[in-house]
Amino acid sequence: MTYIQTKERFVYLTTIMDLYNRKIIGWSLSDAMSTDETTLRTWKMAVKNRNIEKGLIFHSD
Repeated sequence: MTYIQTKERFVYLTTIMDLYNRKIIGWSLSDAMSTDETTLRTWKMAVKNRNIEKGLIFHSD
């Protein structure tokens, strides 16, 4: 998660990268740090953008 300071407040950028080709496959920009608005939204976009196959390994830091 990346914190981005604006004039009014912080916003939060969450990304998921495909480590094989280093492309961003999911992202969200939010003004709240809730799981629904950051991690979950990003995960749903990543799953939608890829044909997820059985045996997927997801690493997170």
